[in-house]
Amino acid sequence: MGTLLDSMDAADRALVVECGELAAARDMYAFLVGGAVRDLLLGVASPDLDILVVGDAIVVAQDFARARGGEVQRHHAFQTATVILPSGRRRVDFVTARSETYAKPGVLPAVTAGTLVEDLERRDFTVNTIALSLAPGSVGELTDPFAGEQALRTGEIRFLHEQSFADDPTRILRALRFALRLGYEIEPRTAVALRDAAQGGFLADVTGDRVRRELGKLLSEQPVDGPEALAHWGLLTSVFPGLDVDVAALRRLAEIVAQRATDLEWMVLALLARNLDPQTRWDLARRLKLPRAGQRIVIDSGEPWRRVLAQLDELPAESAASEFAEYLDALSVAVLQVSVATLADDALRQRIERYLASDRDTQPSLKGSDLIELGCPEGEQIGVVLRALRRARIDGAITDVAGEKALVRDLVAGAN
Repeated sequence: MGTLLDSMDAADRALVVECGELAAARDMYAFLVGGAVRDLLLGVASPDLDILVVGDAIVVAQDFARARGGEVQRHHAFQTATVILPSGRRRVDFVTARSETYAKPGVLPAVTAGTLVEDLERRDFTVNTIALSLAPGSVGELTDPFAGEQALRTGEIRFLHEQSFADDPTRILRALRFALRLGYEIEPRTAVALRDAAQGGFLADVTGDRVRRELGKLLSEQPVDGPEALAHWGLLTSVFPGLDVDVAALRRLAEIVAQRATDLEWMVLALLARNLDPQTRWDLARRLKLPRAGQRIVIDSGEPWRRVLAQLDELPAESAASEFAEYLDALSVAVLQVSVATLADDALRQRIERYLASDRDTQPSLKGSDLIELGCPEGEQIGVVLRALRRARIDGAITDVAGEKALVRDLVAGAN
């Protein structure tokens, strides 16, 4: 067995070898391709298991799903399939070897069956064109027709042909992502073509959901360097007019939010959109077909945040923490983290950071049923008392259940 496969996680190695055996049983050939091989050569763990089948990938995926008790998701238009293993923690993607032709830039390609080399030739960059045989008798043998291994050694992101970015402009965003992730340079001819594609506005011809998927990966992986790269290559307007980079705010956000945090990409996008008016923010959300969570973050980081900020500015400096909390409760944690990253007022930023760290999650121990037992009438009064208990907890006026019960009794007596 090849040394590269020997370096794989044992469970993953067993999976891919089994894929090769299942393909061979149907007189087909299977290869490990793409990011998985690239990462093996780099000696890093890979989240990807991409199996290329010269034959019919869907049939092999079905065989694999039956053998492993997994769930298969078929995509007949592109002759691909994904198998989700029972644990839900591992997925294996199967793709039929194919060649592609593009009727015009930015549109999805027409697909026909192809050979291994034809399939590798259709890929984005040479570092992703290395295949590792899984066929019994040749397991572990490398196929590298486009010098991908050399590009890995020299640290270059290189396209396969001059029309690469015109055929699929989302490769522009992938080039930046791979260069930043791997710490590689974009080689000169590829850089010239990328700059031409940026100036030509090629991304404008791509559907919003495709741009969103690639942009989201870039911003979540590289929340500071990604936007800087977009600005450096003149791509912000191509993504959406009016976006702008505030490096200091992006760095503060990266410090506040853990890398790969849920919705990080939309938080970064909200910072890029900080100068957009409310209507233009909605236009951005529609253009990129943002998911509901992304829409809320981008929209609420604008006018809704400014309304809350105006209310906070009217509060006296000595206002209780609970008064701040009642205004801040109207916004999500993600929106507040974005907003904190833009604040120049240190005192206000500290108060919001305290709210996020403790006050937002502070709740009374007593529940509605406990209040009824203590004599509180059912209905709206329950909510009034619960809010009073929370305020007292936030402000430190009460610190235990006994204090909560005493406050409830006082409030009930005062209402009678």
